[in-house]
Amino acid sequence: MKPAGFRRRYIALLLDITVLEILGLLLSRTFLNQAGTDMGSMLISMAMGRLHEGNTLPLLVVGGFLQVILICVYFVVFTGITGQTPGKKLMGIQVRMADGQPVGFRGAAVRSIPGYLLSTVTLGLGFLLALTDPRQQALHDKFAETRVFIVG
Repeated sequence: MKPAGFRRRYIALLLDITVLEILGLLLSRTFLNQAGTDMGSMLISMAMGRLHEGNTLPLLVVGGFLQVILICVYFVVFTGITGQTPGKKLMGIQVRMADGQPVGFRGAAVRSIPGYLLSTVTLGLGFLLALTDPRQQALHDKFAETRVFIVG
Protein backbone atom coordinates (compact mmCIF):
# COMPACT_ATOMS: atom_id res chain seq x y z
CA MET A 1 0.00 0.00 0.00
CA LYS A 2 1.21 3.47 -0.86
CA PRO A 3 1.34 6.04 1.96
CA ALA A 4 -0.89 9.09 1.58
CA GLY A 5 1.01 12.32 1.20
CA PHE A 6 0.61 15.40 3.34
CA ARG A 7 -1.49 17.29 0.79
CA ARG A 8 -4.20 14.61 0.57
CA ARG A 9 -4.27 14.28 4.32
CA TYR A 10 -4.50 18.04 4.82
CA ILE A 11 -7.35 18.44 2.34
CA ALA A 12 -9.18 15.52 3.98
CA LEU A 13 -8.79 17.20 7.38
CA LEU A 14 -10.10 20.50 5.99
CA LEU A 15 -13.13 18.68 4.57
CA ASP A 16 -13.77 17.01 7.92
CA ILE A 17 -13.40 20.32 9.76
CA THR A 18 -15.96 21.83 7.38
CA VAL A 19 -18.43 19.03 8.15
CA LEU A 20 -17.75 19.44 11.89
CA GLU A 21 -18.27 23.21 11.70
CA ILE A 22 -21.67 22.72 10.07
CA LEU A 23 -22.65 20.06 12.61
CA GLY A 24 -21.33 22.27 15.42
CA LEU A 25 -23.39 25.24 14.27
CA LEU A 26 -26.52 23.09 14.12
CA LEU A 27 -25.76 21.67 17.57
CA SER A 28 -25.09 25.14 19.00
CA ARG A 29 -28.26 26.56 17.55
CA THR A 30 -30.35 23.70 18.92
CA PHE A 31 -28.63 23.85 22.30
CA LEU A 32 -29.04 27.64 22.63
CA ASN A 33 -32.68 27.48 21.55
CA GLN A 34 -33.34 24.88 24.25
CA ALA A 35 -31.61 27.18 26.76
CA GLY A 36 -33.88 30.07 25.73
CA THR A 37 -31.27 32.24 24.04
CA ASP A 38 -29.72 32.67 20.61
CA MET A 39 -26.26 33.02 19.11
CA GLY A 40 -26.60 36.80 18.68
CA SER A 41 -27.42 37.37 22.36
CA MET A 42 -24.57 35.09 23.38
CA LEU A 43 -22.07 36.93 21.17
CA ILE A 44 -23.22 40.33 22.43
CA SER A 45 -22.80 39.20 26.05
CA MET A 46 -19.30 37.94 25.25
CA ALA A 47 -18.32 41.12 23.37
CA MET A 48 -19.53 43.27 26.26
CA GLY A 49 -17.53 41.21 28.75
CA ARG A 50 -20.67 40.05 30.54
CA LEU A 51 -19.91 36.34 30.74
CA HIS A 52 -21.31 36.12 34.27
CA GLU A 53 -24.58 37.80 33.36
CA GLY A 54 -27.50 35.40 33.12
CA ASN A 55 -26.48 31.95 31.96
CA THR A 56 -23.77 32.89 29.43
CA LEU A 57 -20.78 31.23 31.09
CA PRO A 58 -22.49 27.91 31.89
CA LEU A 59 -23.85 27.78 28.34
CA LEU A 60 -20.36 28.37 26.93
CA VAL A 61 -18.87 25.63 29.11
CA VAL A 62 -21.56 23.07 28.34
CA GLY A 63 -21.64 24.04 24.66
CA GLY A 64 -17.86 23.70 24.41
CA PHE A 65 -18.00 20.32 26.10
CA LEU A 66 -20.65 19.16 23.62
CA GLN A 67 -18.48 20.35 20.72
CA VAL A 68 -15.52 18.34 22.02
CA ILE A 69 -17.72 15.25 22.36
CA LEU A 70 -19.01 15.75 18.79
CA ILE A 71 -15.46 15.96 17.41
CA CYS A 72 -14.29 12.87 19.31
CA VAL A 73 -17.31 10.81 18.30
CA TYR A 74 -16.98 11.89 14.65
CA PHE A 75 -13.34 10.84 14.31
CA VAL A 76 -13.55 7.68 16.45
CA VAL A 77 -16.74 6.31 14.90
CA PHE A 78 -15.92 6.98 11.25
CA THR A 79 -12.29 5.92 11.59
CA GLY A 80 -13.18 2.92 13.75
CA ILE A 81 -15.79 1.56 11.33
CA THR A 82 -14.07 2.00 7.96
CA GLY A 83 -10.74 3.69 8.63
CA GLN A 84 -12.13 6.70 6.80
CA THR A 85 -13.83 9.90 7.81
CA PRO A 86 -15.96 11.51 5.08
CA GLY A 87 -13.00 13.76 4.19
CA LYS A 88 -10.62 10.82 3.92
CA LYS A 89 -13.14 8.89 1.83
CA LEU A 90 -13.45 11.80 -0.62
CA MET A 91 -9.65 12.00 -0.84
CA GLY A 92 -9.25 8.23 -1.35
CA ILE A 93 -7.22 7.61 1.80
CA GLN A 94 -7.64 5.29 4.78
CA VAL A 95 -6.18 4.94 8.27
CA ARG A 96 -4.79 1.50 9.09
CA MET A 97 -2.56 0.12 11.80
CA ALA A 98 1.15 0.37 10.94
CA ASP A 99 1.15 -3.35 10.08
CA GLY A 100 -1.66 -2.82 7.54
CA GLN A 101 -4.47 -4.25 9.67
CA PRO A 102 -7.78 -2.37 10.07
CA VAL A 103 -7.57 0.35 12.71
CA GLY A 104 -10.73 -0.60 14.65
CA PHE A 105 -12.31 1.43 17.45
CA ARG A 106 -9.44 1.12 19.92
CA GLY A 107 -6.85 2.34 17.42
CA ALA A 108 -9.21 5.07 16.22
CA ALA A 109 -9.82 6.24 19.79
CA VAL A 110 -6.10 6.35 20.63
CA ARG A 111 -5.31 8.16 17.37
CA SER A 112 -8.21 10.60 17.60
CA ILE A 113 -8.36 11.61 21.25
CA PRO A 114 -4.94 11.74 22.88
CA GLY A 115 -3.19 11.54 19.50
CA TYR A 116 -4.87 14.57 17.89
CA LEU A 117 -4.54 16.41 21.20
CA LEU A 118 -0.76 15.84 21.11
CA SER A 119 -0.55 16.97 17.48
CA THR A 120 -2.57 20.08 18.30
CA VAL A 121 -0.90 21.20 21.55
CA THR A 122 2.45 21.24 19.75
CA LEU A 123 1.03 24.28 17.89
CA GLY A 124 0.10 22.00 15.02
CA LEU A 125 3.65 20.78 14.51
CA GLY A 126 2.50 17.23 15.23
CA PHE A 127 0.47 17.33 12.01
CA LEU A 128 3.39 18.79 10.04
CA LEU A 129 5.61 15.89 11.09
CA ALA A 130 4.03 13.95 8.21
CA LEU A 131 5.90 16.26 5.82
CA THR A 132 9.34 15.12 6.96
CA ASP A 133 8.76 11.65 8.34
CA PRO A 134 10.04 8.85 6.04
CA ARG A 135 6.83 6.85 6.68
CA GLN A 136 4.73 10.03 6.36
CA GLN A 137 3.37 9.63 9.88
CA ALA A 138 2.13 12.58 11.91
CA LEU A 139 2.63 12.62 15.68
CA HIS A 140 -0.82 11.12 16.29
CA ASP A 141 0.04 8.27 13.88
CA LYS A 142 3.25 7.51 15.74
CA PHE A 143 1.40 7.65 19.07
CA ALA A 144 -1.31 5.23 17.90
CA GLU A 145 0.96 3.17 15.62
CA THR A 146 -1.16 3.95 12.58
CA ARG A 147 -0.48 4.99 9.00
CA VAL A 148 -2.60 6.59 6.29
CA PHE A 149 -2.64 4.90 2.90
CA ILE A 150 -4.05 5.63 -0.53
CA VAL A 151 -6.91 3.25 -1.33
CA GLY A 152 -8.81 2.33 -4.48
